[in-house]
Amino acid sequence: MYALSPELVRDSNAILRILIDEQRRRGWREDVTVLAPESLHSGLEAHWTYPNLFLSQTCGYPLLTKLADQVTLLATPHYDAPGCSGPNYSSALVVNAAQGPSTLAECAGRVAAVNTSDSNSGMNMFRHSVAPLAKEGTFFRKVIVTGSHVASLKAVADLTADVAAIDAVTLELAREHFPELVAQVRVIGFTAPTPSLPLICSRQLPEATIAGLREDLLTLPERHAPLLARLKIAAFSWLPLDRYSPILAAEQQAQLLGYAQLR
Repeated sequence: MYALSPELVRDSNAILRILIDEQRRRGWREDVTVLAPESLHSGLEAHWTYPNLFLSQTCGYPLLTKLADQVTLLATPHYDAPGCSGPNYSSALVVNAAQGPSTLAECAGRVAAVNTSDSNSGMNMFRHSVAPLAKEGTFFRKVIVTGSHVASLKAVADLTADVAAIDAVTLELAREHFPELVAQVRVIGFTAPTPSLPLICSRQLPEATIAGLREDLLTLPERHAPLLARLKIAAFSWLPLDRYSPILAAEQQAQLLGYAQLR
């Protein structure tokens, strides 16, 4: 989910190879086609629900609204970035560094950018922050969907949009890999925290494989700390699915305030 640059893709793939090798040492002999790279061509939901999915990372909002009965929650990363604490993360509310407003309230009647309509960090928690400020279910003049957090950053930087909610981990990684872009935006606040993006696998994997994979993830920081540090991962923990309930609670709170849709 944080494949912002070739270097980050390389490091993520290195972790995947380590976990595959450790499972093979445990006796796992499944062919690597279990990773189903072709499923990505059909979209993320098809990828996440692939019957033999070995390992992936999803967003908490689709986890609860679409995937809960189809995947197993393996582990939750603890990210080392501003706006993150333990297994929780939040979104940075960003505006243009030179011309942007100073508060979220001042964004009324302006243009907002979201990465996707089912993103917890880019839409759901953004909606939760805006809901108390909205009047008659409306706050922004327009909402544009950019397709990614980096694209939302670019939209704010070039004034196509006035404000966006950017996953705190994405923002910190972008600060290292796209410093000129991040220099063009300014943080005016953070959303409420929720558990960070979980690592998942198919429910159809053997129980021994799932247990071994979870154990290897939880102990990975002890053995590969420098590699994980480049991805801003300090640790992993296992959270039961109900620990992700604040995500849907935020949606419900916005709905109770008459703000069911970010607009």
